[in-house]
Amino acid sequence: MVRIPDLGTGRMEPLPHCLAALTQVLTNHRDVVVFAELNLQLGLLWVTVKTVPGCIRRVCADLREVLPTARIIGPWGMGELDRPRRSVASKVRRFYRDRQRRAIHHQGN
Repeated sequence: MVRIPDLGTGRMEPLPHCLAALTQVLTNHRDVVVFAELNLQLGLLWVTVKTVPGCIRRVCADLREVLPTARIIGPWGMGELDRPRRSVASKVRRFYRDRQRRAIHHQGN
């Protein structure tokens, strides 16, 4: 879900230009976008995508590129776009590595 705060207020660029930009982004990702709905009154864009690794990040990044005021709602917000995600295996390795360090530190005291 994407919040576009100035969409219904008239403070942003003309609506046809905004719609053309959104259409272009969604068309570029037509292989993964299943459904898209734009609610002009609420200023919300709902996009449903296929379960393809990384597709949410690519669509979100492209939407933010054409509409800088857009805010991604959900776990894929802007902070998540900038940093790579850790795999489950790397999280498990980190857990055991930290656990081992604490055990060694505890034995030393």
